[in-house]
Amino acid sequence: MNPNLGRQALVAAALAGLATAGIPAAHAEANVQCYGIAKAGQNDCASKTGVHGCAGEAKVDNDKGDFKNVPKGTCEKTRWHGRYLTLSRCRPTGAHTRSSMTDHNLLASAPPGVGIGLRHAHYNDFLGATPAVDWVEVHSENYFGDGGYDLHVLGVVRRDLPVSLHGVGLGLGSPPPLDTAHLGRLKRLVERIEPAVVSEHLCWSATSAGHLNDLLPMPLTDAALERLCARIGEVQDTLRRPVLVENVSTYLRYRDDQYSETAFLAELSRRTGCGVLLDVNNLYVNQCNHGEDAVAAMHDLSPGMVGEIHLAGHCVTDVAVIDDHGSRVAPAVWTLYRYALDRFGKTPTLIEWDTDLPPLSVLLDEVRLTRQHRAERCASAATLAEGHGDDVAT
Repeated sequence: MNPNLGRQALVAAALAGLATAGIPAAHAEANVQCYGIAKAGQNDCASKTGVHGCAGEAKVDNDKGDFKNVPKGTCEKTRWHGRYLTLSRCRPTGAHTRSSMTDHNLLASAPPGVGIGLRHAHYNDFLGATPAVDWVEVHSENYFGDGGYDLHVLGVVRRDLPVSLHGVGLGLGSPPPLDTAHLGRLKRLVERIEPAVVSEHLCWSATSAGHLNDLLPMPLTDAALERLCARIGEVQDTLRRPVLVENVSTYLRYRDDQYSETAFLAELSRRTGCGVLLDVNNLYVNQCNHGEDAVAAMHDLSPGMVGEIHLAGHCVTDVAVIDDHGSRVAPAVWTLYRYALDRFGKTPTLIEWDTDLPPLSVLLDEVRLTRQHRAERCASAATLAEGHGDDVAT
């Protein structure tokens, strides 16, 4: 045996020997192309971005256009192995991790462009032909079963589009211990789907008496921060990957709050390495309901912290503005989105629509408008930025 043969050459020689002997090399066909893990000079085949056209020509480590062939089901584990432990440990106040998601290479697998929620009413549209969207997001809990039609559809869609898993039931800030059964089901789904992003909410939703079907606001205190830091660490250790945590719409604030919501999220990100899912509609709802400054809230977050943006409609009542995800994005929210683009860059953006679902064509029109705003990026942001001087993302 030639001692200079590399490991890949040995594997190739072994597979060739099996083929010559008439034994099917079944495992060779079970590989998938895993992007963002190849080291410089160690990629398999051409770059999807056209930078080069051959194996072994990658110029930098972990370029999202280069891939390695890995066994199916191991891509995410390979991508995050060796990183997740350092990201998910809780740091004491003042002992920060690197705050930028880009520094952590967390955006290597982020979905590009603009996505929509995959909802049951639109399954046939997706099964008939892939709509003109860049990715889809689903509520994780709807796919926790071991089979069934929903999971079948998600698997079909996943062949053509990146998927983001968005949780609504983990209740990260709830007083009882984290629901390990729920977390275990999420882990199995992550391993099955290999999503681009996994996210949850900054909220609590359970007591010792049972689970409450709502995203209830966290007290924004040091004690709550310590609790969340430990919970995020547990989730990231279990999933072996960083997660995004979303700001929520609220209809009350606590007297003892020590942080704004976005300042709380920023500190959580610094300590744990998690990212932020910035819901711009929720910022607007809270601005209306509490008199908060949505633009100032964005300045609590460093540009590299935000890994995804949500846009949605809301309902204006005599009592409060309600985040109902049941209508088109409002003009005021589009204005804030343009500012968010100027500050955070062309972050992957989702159109959320969960109630009074319209035909898919309406959502695709919202996607078109989102892409238009991203392309313009953004004349009115300079006006909004007056008095909030800070660097913005490019």
